[in-house]
Amino acid sequence: MSDIQTFGSLDRYYATTSDPVVRAATGGQKPAYMAAFAPVARHLEAAVKQVVREFNVLAREALRAETGLKLNFQGRQQSVRIRVMPGLPQPLDALAREQPDPSVWAIYLHRALFDTTREGLTLLLSQWNLLLPPTQRNLPGYEEVPDTSGQAAVQQSKLLLDRLLEKANAADLKSKLIDLNQDLLGAYFFNRGEIQVYWMAIGFFAGIIGRPVRELALITLVHELSHAYTHLGLDIDMQEWGTKEFAAADLRIVEGLAQFYTEGVIDRVKTRGGELQATFEALLQFQSEPYLCHRSWAKESHHRGETVRLAMVAARRHGILKYEDFERGLAHADGLLEPGDD
Repeated sequence: MSDIQTFGSLDRYYATTSDPVVRAATGGQKPAYMAAFAPVARHLEAAVKQVVREFNVLAREALRAETGLKLNFQGRQQSVRIRVMPGLPQPLDALAREQPDPSVWAIYLHRALFDTTREGLTLLLSQWNLLLPPTQRNLPGYEEVPDTSGQAAVQQSKLLLDRLLEKANAADLKSKLIDLNQDLLGAYFFNRGEIQVYWMAIGFFAGIIGRPVRELALITLVHELSHAYTHLGLDIDMQEWGTKEFAAADLRIVEGLAQFYTEGVIDRVKTRGGELQATFEALLQFQSEPYLCHRSWAKESHHRGETVRLAMVAARRHGILKYEDFERGLAHADGLLEPGDD
């Protein structure tokens, strides 16, 4: 990674000023990965759209509380449109098209489930005689599991899963996904005031990390809204982050803030019985350093949230672009909030 990567550099697909086109493969020759999504497309799209409908207002309310910024304030209104889109965003589509075998994408789409199934079969084989004692194999139910042929069938099933997962591993997608180094599940088009959420990408990653689609969709929604709030949100003095400065800021500042506030919002918008933090942690394994750097911000502070908020406001007000300057702003804000000597 180069020394400075800006959030809004022209090589980032969400920096476009025109209407962004997602590679939905609705015309012409469809890429191989589309075949993998066909059996689950309707379910995935419906699930992601439901999350956006259900949590859009709640996520915005939580972000207002976390950031102290408002899109609507004293008669001034900042509009941010949200669209749930088919297809994959350009960087992910380009990567997907490099792998012409649809079975690889089908394996990755269900990767976590296949891993779990293989672990279960391995356990069954290792404890075969314990789980199926020879002295009990003439009891009702056991006679349907012949001693040798039943064990051989399980071994064959495990061998099949071994080969499928080896095939997926050979594609080395994890490192390639990390190297893309940009938002892939959704995007904030800062020049248009628009958020796009990609249900196919969310389904793909949910399968890889073995987490619920709804939880990953919610995390994506909050992350992209965090970009909108840190950019367009109005502070108490009716100030926002200038678009030119927002785009030119170090990627670690902009993505770090979005990640910080996504984590902050998680507890406020939990799905019933969900484990959003576990899903967030699982996704981090496929993300690059700009998505991880927030973990070190004011880590020892007793007022971490306010420290980051003050540093964010200062970055917006003073057009801070360099990450090192933002880190100094964090340290300064933390010092200001420390109680003085009596």
